[in-house]
Amino acid sequence: MKVKNVIELACVFLGKQDILETSLFDQTQPDATDEQNAEINTLVRCLNLVVGEICCDYIPLVHSEEIEVAGGKFEFSKLTKIAMEILAIRDKNGDKIRCRLSPSYVNLPDGKYVIEYSYVPAKLTFLDDMPAFYCRVADRVFAYGVAMEYSLLSSLYDEMDIWQSRFRDGIEIATQKHSEMRLPRRRWF
Repeated sequence: MKVKNVIELACVFLGKQDILETSLFDQTQPDATDEQNAEINTLVRCLNLVVGEICCDYIPLVHSEEIEVAGGKFEFSKLTKIAMEILAIRDKNGDKIRCRLSPSYVNLPDGKYVIEYSYVPAKLTFLDDMPAFYCRVADRVFAYGVAMEYSLLSSLYDEMDIWQSRFRDGIEIATQKHSEMRLPRRRWF
């Protein structure tokens, strides 16, 4: 799924037909004006807000990577992604290490470890791929969120309420635990 597809769906929801009739979405159409490009940038910013909200509040994205500690201290700024919460630090045997975390570093004995943490993805642009969210959040839910944020920015509070309820319902469905159903055995009498 691409950012472009989510923005296109959000434009359909918001009735932004003029933006859909540009070369960004249809190569046979004329180029977008500066005003239309500004609207698209606003929609992308709204999408970044929605992605951040989903990561922080509903479905955290988790990443593991191997780190090497030298000098007894490892700075979190050296991680490849922006860490939101450290979930576990494991030694070479896979055992969890108990340690004291500070806001910007962790004190550990020298050596190699595997650190598991939740992170916030980098800011998205119009041509980027969407974060996976474990294939649980549909592009329609992202578009509901974009429509919600855009309506809020545009002071369209009644529309914002509608999009917010649809967004919250979609997120609720995405975060439900799906377990297998077991039916009682049938018996012959």
